[in-house]
Order: sequence, then structure tokens, then C-alpha cells
Amino acid sequence: MQTIAINEFKARLSEYLNKLEKTRLPLYITRHGKIVAKLVPYEKETAWEEAKERLAGSVLAYEGETDPVGETDWELLDDPD
Repeated sequence: MQTIAINEFKARLSEYLNKLEKTRLPLYITRHGKIVAKLVPYEKETAWEEAKERLAGSVLAYEGETDPVGETDWELLDDPD
């Protein structure tokens, strides 16, 4: 686990971002010895994750949570693309 003080991270931001990109390992940023942030490398989201994010919160009400799911709904779940 690599930790770095926030003031050093701020002064050498570009260097640490390059290192993060190369190593793909998280970087923990500390303030007064306590971890305050975790910086992780970016990973492109899959189409399925993007779709879930777009649909999050789109169901305003669902009254029949125990009702059977329709066949077309199951087909959509089988093929997220």
C-alpha cells in the first residue's frame, strides 16, 4: 500500500498520476498521518455498467414486487448488449 502526504501529492501531482497509470495500483493520500483519500486508476465502464447507470432511479414506483417477471424482461437480462 503506497501512501503519500497530501502536500507532497499536491506538489508532485503529475508524477504521481503517471506512476498510478503505469503501476495500476491505488494511492492512499494522507493528512496528518490519517488516510483521507484513495486514488485508483480509471477503468473504462462496460456497456452494461453504463446502461445500469443511465437507468438508475428510473423506476418511480413498483407496486407488484412479488408479481412474476414477463418473458421479454428475462430476455433483456440475458443479453445486456
